[in-house]
Amino acid sequence: MRRRDIFSKDDGKNDIKKRLNAWIEKQKLTDEEKNKMLEAVLNQRKNIYLVRETANKAGLGLIRFINNKALELYFDILNKDKSVGYISKGWDDPGFRVGEYFEMDKKDPAFKEKFYKVHQLCSGNLISVGVSEKLPGKVGVSLEIGIYADGFTEKVLKSAVDTMESTMCKIKSTIDM
Repeated sequence: MRRRDIFSKDDGKNDIKKRLNAWIEKQKLTDEEKNKMLEAVLNQRKNIYLVRETANKAGLGLIRFINNKALELYFDILNKDKSVGYISKGWDDPGFRVGEYFEMDKKDPAFKEKFYKVHQLCSGNLISVGVSEKLPGKVGVSLEIGIYADGFTEKVLKSAVDTMESTMCKIKSTIDM
């Protein structure tokens, strides 16, 4: 089927296109702003599809889709119905992040030793460690593995998830989570 045939075929989607175009025209945006917005939404839809298809091929499940000002997409990842982290992408990110988040008690007398062990385990597996203090006495720890968009395959995703899952198991046993 030629490209022209796809768009000229009346399969009930013409009404949706007309309503979408009418809505877009009502917005107080310049043509450049409209084009940037539509491009961002189109890229988001493509990336959501890519993540869902790739996760499915890798035998992983996805739940709890989130998007907002900062996140183009976010899904919790399931492996055999067990939560094993998340996958996310910011609007301007060149790729995806497989990650995990947990909190540590800053008042724990062994906090420094435990955190150092987390850092060692992660650096040995090329996992980035981010730290934030959201609640007094609690330190939030974000672990992430970056995957560039052009390298995003089922094998790479599965490997990143397996690495994150095995590292988290070691962390949990090491720091008594």
